[in-house]
Amino acid sequence: MKYFKYNITSLFVLMLLVAVTSCDSLTGEPDTRIPLEETLNEESTGAFLRVLSVDVAGFDYVNLDEAGYVFTAEYSDSEKGGKLENVEFTVSYTSNDYTETPPEIDYAEVKTVPASEFSEREESGLPSKQFEITFEEAITALGIEQSDVELGDSFTIQWTVNTTDGKSFGPESASPPVTGGFYSSPFQARSPVAILIDPEKYVGTYQITQQGPGTFGPVFESMQFEAELSVDPNNTLNGRVFESIAIGSPSFGEYDFPLTFARAANQSDNVLTLSGRVGLGLSCGGPEIIFAPEDDPTLSSFDVTDDSEFSFALVDNVEGACGGAPGTILVRFNAEKVN
Repeated sequence: MKYFKYNITSLFVLMLLVAVTSCDSLTGEPDTRIPLEETLNEESTGAFLRVLSVDVAGFDYVNLDEAGYVFTAEYSDSEKGGKLENVEFTVSYTSNDYTETPPEIDYAEVKTVPASEFSEREESGLPSKQFEITFEEAITALGIEQSDVELGDSFTIQWTVNTTDGKSFGPESASPPVTGGFYSSPFQARSPVAILIDPEKYVGTYQITQQGPGTFGPVFESMQFEAELSVDPNNTLNGRVFESIAIGSPSFGEYDFPLTFARAANQSDNVLTLSGRVGLGLSCGGPEIIFAPEDDPTLSSFDVTDDSEFSFALVDNVEGACGGAPGTILVRFNAEKVN
């Protein structure tokens, strides 16, 4: 799914983004062949898995015996995928019952996937594969029991790419050019222990109302507008997405805005957040304009039995782009179902 659809036409943007030509944004279609020389620098990245889709974004708490984190990716290196040896996966576990700071996280090796299990992707000509880390594989590697795991706990999955020339590239190799945008190669993923949200719930047309201004005024096209909400194909477990939603007033582009509906044991502790940082690929010559999740449960609400309304919050312009205060503008929204 495209999270970057550029339509920079308004005078507002021409004035605001005076240095937009210096941005490290990518405007090509996701399946377009593009130069990789700068990204595949032997001293930094060298090789990576580009995540094409997240097919199952967490472990389903009510079906842990068959649960798995599933994603599809393709492999890239300076020889068009010819240097792949294997990909190693490790996993760590974090309980949700800590009171102050998370405990130190130890990683355990889960499995190694050899190059022979990849196949050529028709669109790019590069090796690709759908990967699954099952819940059973994760807890076995970590030496914990299924009964130890509670709703709201999370697992962090990391991967390291090993090449035929003896080099390895993992999370420590991650840098801005490859972690987002077209390249989408973070070398890790978080797999929460969550409950499936009924795919018939929280879909359809909603009227969205912004409660107070953002850094540059309305975050979306106006302070109140209608938008279509659908199941997020990158997170069918508990994700929804506003598709092709106009950002800014006047609009300077359309973007997909993904949300995660995280159910808790107590209804009052449900949390609704952005599914991750949403970057616009735009700046004024400095940091990119980015929206970030706000996971304070008191700032969001939803009822799994009644999808007529919900509320959520986000942190606007978290990097302080274009002269805005960094990460200090909290924007709240209410949504009411139209049909």
